[in-house]
Amino acid sequence: MRSSLAWRLKMKPLLKNVFGKPSSAICLVCFLTLTAACGDDETGATLENNSDVRPDIEVPDTPNPVNNTTIAPPNNSTGECTGCLQGETCRTGLTSDACGADGLACVACETGQICSEGTCVDDAPTNNPPNNTSGCNSMTCDGCCDANGMCQTGTSATSCGANGEACAVCEVGGCVEGVCSTGTACGPDNCDGCCDNIGICQTGDNNNACGTGGLACDSCGDGSCEAGMCVAPPCAETCDGCCMGEVCVDNTTAAQCGISGEACFACTGEESCMGDGTCGIQNFWKITILSAVVDYWWDDTFSSVDPYVYAELEYPTGTYIWGETTTKWDNNFPIWSETVLEDIPEEAFANGILLEMWDEDTLSSDFICSWYYTVTPPLAEGIVETDCPDDPWTTIRWSIEKM
Repeated sequence: MRSSLAWRLKMKPLLKNVFGKPSSAICLVCFLTLTAACGDDETGATLENNSDVRPDIEVPDTPNPVNNTTIAPPNNSTGECTGCLQGETCRTGLTSDACGADGLACVACETGQICSEGTCVDDAPTNNPPNNTSGCNSMTCDGCCDANGMCQTGTSATSCGANGEACAVCEVGGCVEGVCSTGTACGPDNCDGCCDNIGICQTGDNNNACGTGGLACDSCGDGSCEAGMCVAPPCAETCDGCCMGEVCVDNTTAAQCGISGEACFACTGEESCMGDGTCGIQNFWKITILSAVVDYWWDDTFSSVDPYVYAELEYPTGTYIWGETTTKWDNNFPIWSETVLEDIPEEAFANGILLEMWDEDTLSSDFICSWYYTVTPPLAEGIVETDCPDDPWTTIRWSIEKM
C-alpha cells in the first residue's frame, strides 16, 4: 500500500530532477499525479472494477409472500419506489395491510377501511344497482339479494325485500315497501292489531301504530300506547294552565284559576284570576295622551306638522291592543287629552307600552318618533313626560289612571 505520504516521499527525487525542466516534463508529473489520485485505492483496484463501492440498484419483480401481490418496480432510472416502503422493501401500496404511495412508509388501514390509490379510506356501504356483481348484503344493498347474489330494488312482486335480505316472490298481492302484501284488505277478519295507512297489519302496540281489532292505527303523539289504546300523558306534565282532572284549562277564570298544570281552584268574592295563576283584586287602567311638542325642524313643505299618536300593548298570550289620537293639523304644539286605551288589566302591561308619533300626509304618514316604556308592578297612577330618544326638541306627555 502506498499511502499519500509515502508516495509523495518516493516522488520527491523525481520532482527535484524535473523541476525547472521543460514544460513537457512537468506535464508528465501532472499526469502521474492525477493517475495516482484517481485510479488507486488501498487494494490497488480501480473504482470502475470495485462493485462494493457502487452497487447496481435493482428491485426484483417477485411475488410478495404476505399478500401475493407484485412488488412495484421503480418509476425511473434513479430507483424511486412508486408504491410504499415496508422496511427496505418496495410494496405496491394498494393493499389494506400495506397502503401508501410516493415511496413513503407503508401503513395498515384500520378496520372498516380500504386502500384506494395509496390512501386509507372508509369502506362506506353502497346501494349496488341490479347488475352489480359484488357481494350483496345489508351493507351493500338497500333492496334485496336474489339467488345469484345480485342486488335488486326489492319493490317488485317477483323480487320483494329490503335491507339486503333474500328476495321473496309475492304469491298473493304485491310488494309494498319491501314487504309482500296479503292480497286481501287488512281488517278485523285478518288482523288482531291495527291496519296502517298502506294496508299492512301491525301489532298495534307501538306509539306510532296503536290499535286493535283490525281498525286503523293511531299515532299517540306525546301519549303512550297501552293495550292497543292511546293514553294521553298526565295533564300536569303538558298543561300551561290548570287541570280539571285530566282536562287542561288554558283560559283560566275566577272559577278555574291556576298555572303550570296545578289543579284548578276558584277565587272568592271580587277576586279575579291573575296572570300569575293566583287570585287577587284585578285593577283596570286607561292611557290618555295629553299633549306634545314637535321640533320645528320637522315641518311639511308648505305647512307645519300634522301629528297624531299611536299606542300599543301586548298581552302575555301574544294578543295586541292598540289605539290612536286624532290628527292635529298644522300644529307643532298639539293638545289632545284623548284616552287611547282603556279597561286594560294589569297583566297586559307585562310586555311594556309602545307610543309612536306620526305626521299625517295625504298619501302616507311620516314617522316622527317612538317611545317604549317597561312597566314594573304594582302600577301607579301618574303623568309621564318624556323627550324623544332621537330628538330632544320633541316631547310627549301622557297619563295612566286606574278605572
